[in-house]
Amino acid sequence: LAIGNHLNEGTSKSNASGFSVLDLTSMCLTFTSDRKASLLHYLAALLQRHRPELLNFAEEIETVAQASRINERSIVAEFAELENAMNALRGELHRCRAEKRY
Repeated sequence: LAIGNHLNEGTSKSNASGFSVLDLTSMCLTFTSDRKASLLHYLAALLQRHRPELLNFAEEIETVAQASRINERSIVAEFAELENAMNALRGELHRCRAEKRY
C-alpha cells in the first residue's frame, strides 16, 4: 500500500487505505526501469525478506469462499437466541441466589 501511495503521489489515489486483490494483476504490468522485474515481483521479494508469514495468504484465503456462503441474518438470529438464553440463565441464577438454592 505504501508503495502504491508513493507511486501515485500527487494524484487522488495517493492516500489509499487499501486495495483490491484484483489490483494485483495491474502490479504485474508495472515494471522496473530495466524491465527485469514487475512491481509484484518487487513486493514479493520485499515480503519474503521482511514479512514472510504474509506470503501464506493463499492458504488462508480458502476460507473466504466458505465464509461468503454464511447468511448474516441467520448469524444475527442465532446470537439473539443465545442472548435470550443467557438472559434467562441470569434470571434463573438471580432467583436461585435470592432463594439461597445455589
